[in-house]
Formats: sequence, C-alpha cells, structure tokens
Amino acid sequence: MPGSPFPLNGTGPRDVSIDPNGNFLFVTYNSSNTVAVYKIDRSSGAITNTANFTGADYMMAAIADFTGQYLYAINIGNYNSTPYVWAYRINQSDGSLTQVPGSPYPLPNGGIGAMLSSPSIGGLPYLYAATGHQQIYANAVGYSTGELTEIAGSPYQTIEDFGYPQSMIVDNQARYLWTVNQAPMTYPPYNWFTVYNVDSNGTLSNYTVDQTGTLGSVAMIQDGSSSYVYTAGNNCATNPCYGVVASWKIASNGELTLFSGPLNTGPSATEVDTANTTSLGVAQKLGN
Repeated sequence: MPGSPFPLNGTGPRDVSIDPNGNFLFVTYNSSNTVAVYKIDRSSGAITNTANFTGADYMMAAIADFTGQYLYAINIGNYNSTPYVWAYRINQSDGSLTQVPGSPYPLPNGGIGAMLSSPSIGGLPYLYAATGHQQIYANAVGYSTGELTEIAGSPYQTIEDFGYPQSMIVDNQARYLWTVNQAPMTYPPYNWFTVYNVDSNGTLSNYTVDQTGTLGSVAMIQDGSSSYVYTAGNNCATNPCYGVVASWKIASNGELTLFSGPLNTGPSATEVDTANTTSLGVAQKLGN
C-alpha cells in the first residue's frame, strides 16, 4: 500500500481499534500515555494522523462502541493504584475526541487495567473492563451521552484469572463473555478459557472453565457468523515455545472446543513471552 509502513505518533504502541463504520483508526501508546487518531482513506486504506490526546499512566487498550459514537480506553496504572476508563465522543468528520461527562471513570481496587469489550445487549451499548485484581467491571453506556453507569453486581470476581485476563471478548450475540488465562510460574504453562453467561441486563452469571493445556492465548476475536473464536498466543508443548494461531468451535453453552490448529506463526523462543503471536483480526461482515 502506498505510504506503508505509516509512522507512529507516540511511543510504546499497545492496542488498536477501528470504528464500526471503518472511518477511523485509534491507537493507544503506553509510553507516551496518548491516544492517536488516524483517518482511513476508504478507497486506498491509507491512514493519516489527525489528532493526539493525552491520557495517563500507560494507556493500555481501546475500543469503539458498536454505534461508532464513542471510544473507550483503559490505562494500566500500577498494581496498587486505581486504573481509569477514558470515555470520548468521536467527531464523525475528523475523528477527534472529546471526553464525555464524568470521564475518566475510576475502577476502584482494580489494580492494573487490562482489557475492554463493548457489546450490544438488546440493542443497548455496554462496556466491560477487566483489571489486575481479578475483577470485571460491567457498565451500561448512555446512548446519547456515552456516560458509564456501573450495573448491579459489578465488579465480578474472576477467581480463575491469575494476575489479569490475557484477553476478554463478549459474544456478538451477547450470550457469553470469554476470558483467556495462564497460570504463572509453571512449565509447561497451564492455560484455560473462562466462559461467563451474559444476562439480558448485562450482568454476568455462572461460569465454566475450558482447559487448553499447553495452548496459551493473548488475543481472541469472534467471526461474523458467531460460530467460531480465533486465538493468537503460544504453544509450549515443547521447550522452546512457539507462536501460534488456532480456531475454536462455540458450543450451545458457550464452551470452546479446538476446531483447527494450532498453526505455527513464528520462530521458536526460549521464553513464553517472546514466543507469543500477540494480535489477530477477522472480517466481521463476511465472517470468512
């Protein structure tokens, strides 16, 4: 693509999000503590930086809500501090961001901010935030303002998530919330998915644990048909480990069964962290 690779507009790029209309790309930088906005040329796919906004304490993850009106970002802070969710209204002409009332929103006792997921439940927007003190915070999103209101029962304790979930997504049909996890300081690593039911009011209920053995995941995404989940991470069946991608079939109760892979994506490494495949994407509209 002409112009690629495109220059970064911050230091320590950590996460990317594209608005559902495909007009803007947002990047969090956890060293410069910023969120950068890039306008997408719909004919060529080229991106142009149009604005940069300052957050705080290592901006981690970002996600645009399903309406394309709002962007939410979470900062790491440190393990003994309070992370925040930064909420912005997206200017539809240039992608510039304006903080919504009440932003940034504190996540009390949250520890390290980790992941965000923004589903539609019954046509209404919600936001889930996972943090380092094994908590998932659930919020209703004000459709007209983007403001967050924590729902009853939140935060939810995630007993199985050591440290913090490596990744978290909500099913396209708002039936399930999945996290991927890895037990620390074990070799071979001990890995699993945790599956939560998402109720009609956004609350989380019963959960099950699906063991994945030596397959560890650090990123996950669902296909457009809501039939499969794809993961990227590592396989440490042997030493050294290697980066992999895999697909998983979604059962009627939300549990995940390995469907294909793992497929090796990169060279071996002697440490789990350096063997990761760290990100992936899927064509949501076509599902293929």
